[in-house]
Amino acid sequence: MINFKKILDDSNDLHKALESESDRGLVMIIQDNLNSELEKIHINRIYDKTNEDKNLAQSLLQGSFSPLSTFAARTKIAYGYGLIDVHTYKALESQRNLRNKAAHSSRTFALARDNSISIYNFSQLLMHIPCESIEEPFKSGIENFQKQIEDRLLLTDEDVRKVFIFTAELLRIFFIIYNFSKLLKSAKKK
Repeated sequence: MINFKKILDDSNDLHKALESESDRGLVMIIQDNLNSELEKIHINRIYDKTNEDKNLAQSLLQGSFSPLSTFAARTKIAYGYGLIDVHTYKALESQRNLRNKAAHSSRTFALARDNSISIYNFSQLLMHIPCESIEEPFKSGIENFQKQIEDRLLLTDEDVRKVFIFTAELLRIFFIIYNFSKLLKSAKKK
């Protein structure tokens, strides 16, 4: 059974940790979290299709020569097989580009200064959330961010950080719920 309280507690802990991080650290931690959730999506899919063949999942996902060992491969294959939609795919690709800039920049990395297009593309995922299906206080928060993104009102570095963190947290929670729903479907088949 999924423990939603634990998910929210973990999200709160992650949010607190991210707020004190540098921009480079923020991008790297978010990438690591999203990569872990993508790995779980693939594991669940492989288990579902192979009657829980753990060796196959491990050989495909772990190790330097495994075909699904990188974030890029996990993202592209998940999109190619319909495990994620086009908006999620584009957001993940934007995040991957940000991560590569952060990891390979020899100077100080700043989210807002050099990366406004990637941040904007990543945050576009928020524009595709149907707010009518979300309860308060999340609904008003998402609508507020949608309005800021739509009007391009992300004027300060702090605004950019907030939208970036918020989008990443929503994406992470989406992946957790997605994985749980797949596990439920799999359990019902057995």
